[in-house]
Amino acid sequence: MAAAGLEPDSIVLREVATDKAAEREGFIGSPTIRVSGRDVQAIGDEPAGLTCRVYRLRDGRYSPLPDREDLRDALTVATHTATEGKQPMTDAQSEFSLGAQAPEFVLPDTEGNHHELGAPSGHSATVVVWTCNHCPYALAWHDRLIGVARDYATREVRFLAINSNYAVSHPADSYEAMQERVAAEDWPHPYLHDESQEVGRAWGAQTTPHVFALDEEIRLRYHGAPDADYNDPALEAFWLREALDDILEGREVRRA
Repeated sequence: MAAAGLEPDSIVLREVATDKAAEREGFIGSPTIRVSGRDVQAIGDEPAGLTCRVYRLRDGRYSPLPDREDLRDALTVATHTATEGKQPMTDAQSEFSLGAQAPEFVLPDTEGNHHELGAPSGHSATVVVWTCNHCPYALAWHDRLIGVARDYATREVRFLAINSNYAVSHPADSYEAMQERVAAEDWPHPYLHDESQEVGRAWGAQTTPHVFALDEEIRLRYHGAPDADYNDPALEAFWLREALDDILEGREVRRA
């Protein structure tokens, strides 16, 4: 621990058993390693604080603790944030509200092709999902979201997945790792790289997965989780499917 720049008495162990307790502790969503409760140490005079979450995996095992290199990388991020100009991803600089038009963007996918979101979209609806490679919640919901993308493709619904994670603190979410993952899997939609994190901050993306459903004028009609339980595949991303059905039928979204 000393080699990573931490004193033994700076380590605090807390057991979190409920979603509300996790929210109080700041352990909602991604990333696994947080500095001062955020992706990256806040700019200013705050002391660097490292938080690590440990998950119980679906097969009953626990996720591994970060090793010394992980700790050192996280502290490096904390030390050099100001000089590199990185802002905390979770400190959303703007968050557009329901009914408002989504911030436009142009981002590259894993093949280097650029995808643009603007109004009008040219699609009956658009789903933008913040996701990543390492988060167990994102991985748990991945197949369900893929299923929605396939099922609604014939109804002119466009899907875009975005990764805004900072590769220094999360090497598993680097652009190269994104490319490797898409090459090894069958994705029906592009996986976009938000290297500067500007799009994530503009949209107020706070977790992975964070789902945004838009109408044809790219107005926000739904945002939140795909369904009620990451651990229950039978739910089949019901909240998102319900929202898309409402958007496509021209109704108010029942669970916005």
